Amino acid sequence: MKTRKILIMIVDDHSMIRKTLTKLLLKEIADCTVVEAESSEEAIQKLHEALNPDLIIMDISMPGMGGIEACRIITNCFPDSNVIILSLNEEQPYINQGMAYGASAFVNKTSSKKKLLHTIRDQLKLIHI
Repeated sequence: MKTRKILIMIVDDHSMIRKTLTKLLLKEIADCTVVEAESSEEAIQKLHEALNPDLIIMDISMPGMGGIEACRIITNCFPDSNVIILSLNEEQPYINQGMAYGASAFVNKTSSKKKLLHTIRDQLKLIHI
């Protein structure tokens, strides 16, 4: 029996971060497809165009709408969405607000590759993939 592809969206305004994460995920997560968005607005637009990712990895600090506000909109409009906040910003109020707005996890960008992959796999298990 063939399993379905896992769809992960990476939302970060830095191209190098998106490209590096995309390569990592394609290498480490079986049956994975990655879609990139360079802004919160682009991510929300892609969701409205019926893109239904299993997991969204979202930066907090981006020009325009920040990741925290985008998380609130995404989890309100698309309640089945699972969002991991990935950021250099470790200030507890931001993390707490992101979690209150529906993010399911937080990973600091300075964390190890192993920690990030562990968090991603845990989130995928929670949504039964």
